[in-house]
Amino acid sequence: MDEKNLPKNLLAASRYFADPDVSVEFVAAMRWPDGVTCPHCEGKRISYLKTRRIWKCMAKECHKQFSVKTFSVFEDSPIR
Repeated sequence: MDEKNLPKNLLAASRYFADPDVSVEFVAAMRWPDGVTCPHCEGKRISYLKTRRIWKCMAKECHKQFSVKTFSVFEDSPIR
């Protein structure tokens, strides 16, 4: 995440985060600075399902799907 390219005001932020892929990438980088980790089993072997903007845990005993909102205060919000 390049901080010098981040929006400086509300209008710029509205435009910047209008792209859902940019939003997911931004939140994922903040939530998992060392790489995406499964919130269910803390596994590091994950696969990204781009068409749905979610991850799938590849751990043998887990295989759960999750998003950047899973187990967060935004989990039940309509924000995508």
